[in-house]
This record gives sequence, structure tokens and C-alpha cells, in this order.
Amino acid sequence: TLSILYQKSPLFSQEFLRIHLMDNTFTTMPLTEFTKARDALKFMCKKHALNNETEWGLLEFWDHPGINGIMSERKLPGDEMLLDMSILTWEQAARKRYGLVNTVPHSAFKLVLRKVTALLPQARTKKEQHLEFCQALADVKDGRFSAENKTEIFDLAALAIFKDLREGMS
Repeated sequence: TLSILYQKSPLFSQEFLRIHLMDNTFTTMPLTEFTKARDALKFMCKKHALNNETEWGLLEFWDHPGINGIMSERKLPGDEMLLDMSILTWEQAARKRYGLVNTVPHSAFKLVLRKVTALLPQARTKKEQHLEFCQALADVKDGRFSAENKTEIFDLAALAIFKDLREGMS
């Protein structure tokens, strides 16, 4: 029935996986039936020279509360099979929400590489620092970031202005 339709006419690629980064870029990686979330995380850390793999995680984002019926985001467990669990769930939810034709917006379902701990490792690459900075900015804009006092937010705003000015000069 519908499971056959998922295999014959999938809405999402069963060969490649797009993983978004906090700097509004993405990386496409090969996907097999055996690819687990931890494999994708290792691939992303190696591809982007992120030294501290345990500091990062893959988060699944939906544009509507549909994960377990109530959530719109969750951290993927390392042993989750991406094709048979995540992508299949996206297929089922997309067909319920958008119908049988491929009218699913690109932002409806996505995987995002995010820093998931507050630890500050010693040996961070420039790419790690850049992604952490972009994540902090996004968290402030989205209301996820809470500070005990406003100085942290002012420091982040000053860094953002400095970064914009430096990029404008080059």
C-alpha cells in the first residue's frame, strides 16, 4: 500500500542526505540503508575539520509539531538508522501533510549539525568557532539563548558587528 509508494516514488532522496550547518550552508553526503546518525555526524566532523565530535549532534527539525505528535525538533540518537527511521518518518508525515505529489518545501524537514554541549574544549578549529558563533546568533534571534545578565548579549552583538565590518572590508 503506502509503504510501496514510499519505495517506488519517494519524496526524499534515498541516495544522498543534506545536512545543514549553523552558518546557513549545507553538506550533501552519500546515504545507504545502513547509515546511522553517528555515521553522518562523523562524516560532518571530518568534512568540516571539527575536532570535538562529542560536542556536536544532529538535530531533526520539522516546520510543524509532528515528531511524536507534539515536537518540531529532536536530537537524533547515534544508533538511529537514517533511511529506515528518519527519512521514512519524513515520507509518512509529508504525504499526510502535503499529499502524494512532491510539493514539500525544502525547509519542511531538515537535519542540522549543532553544538549540543556547553563545554569549551581547548583545541577548537576556526570552523568550530565560526559555527558556534553562528549558532549563538541564531539562538539569540530565535529566543533560545538565555543570559543571566545582558552583557553576554551585548558582547555577542559587538562581535557580530565586528565580524560584519571585517567581512565588508575584504
